Amino acid sequence: MIENMAKNFSEAGGSLILRQSVVRILTEDQQVTGVRLSDGRIVEAEIVVSNADVTRTYTQMLGEEVDRDYSQKWFSKKQYTPSLFVTYFATDREYPDLAHHSIVFGGRYEEMLRDIYEPNNELTDDFSLYLHAPKRSDNSRAPDGHEMFYVLSVVPNLKSDTNWEDIKVEYQTKILEELEDRGIIPDLFKHLEFAESFTPQDFETVLQSQHGAAFSLQPTLFQSGPFRPMNKSRKIQGLYFAGAGTQPGAGIPGVVASGIIAADLVLEDFPVVPEEPAVEQELKR
Repeated sequence: MIENMAKNFSEAGGSLILRQSVVRILTEDQQVTGVRLSDGRIVEAEIVVSNADVTRTYTQMLGEEVDRDYSQKWFSKKQYTPSLFVTYFATDREYPDLAHHSIVFGGRYEEMLRDIYEPNNELTDDFSLYLHAPKRSDNSRAPDGHEMFYVLSVVPNLKSDTNWEDIKVEYQTKILEELEDRGIIPDLFKHLEFAESFTPQDFETVLQSQHGAAFSLQPTLFQSGPFRPMNKSRKIQGLYFAGAGTQPGAGIPGVVASGIIAADLVLEDFPVVPEEPAVEQELKR
């Protein structure tokens, strides 16, 4: 899939660099000049659209000399969403009666959310789960006679004192037992082939999300819409933003909309002048 994406991007005139991350957005006199990659390479550019966590972008990916739109202090006063505990697993049998998407509610859904959201940040003994069975729409996701799934539980972000390395296996087992005991996936452990989990710690280290938050800033009244970081820096020329932490907000529709907004802003500031066809150029001569 990635290879096809790279091929299509290349045919459109772009260049896709894989297996690298941006460690620094380079600037000179408040103007973007490029990015430095994790392998040390520098890619020169007058435009950077960051879809990284907006907090991390402003607080860690810019040089200390840069005048920012939002300071470390500004971000420190914000509230962040909870994180997720995501378990990927596979079985050696199929479950054709299972829906593509399933939501498994716990007994105290509203109270649980109050517990895990800031400022409480407490991991509860109970949980509600979302279960995804992708083979319902794409049979190639697992061989015949096998299934693959992922199940996620909403958990506190890393502002809590939960040590995920210590409880990762225990929490993963508890989730899988819930799916089996409630008859969602009968005889799960008998047919389990593989299971691995992605914790809030991974959200912070692998995805570089502030506090391991799964959806960046909370959509509270004064952190929503125009109160979220803008899609275009007012102080750093050539720097734009897309993603859950910027305007208009989190969720797939909001993130897609942020990409459209960022693209429109780039085209407004750097209009593309279409090249004339070779035939018309020749006629003008």
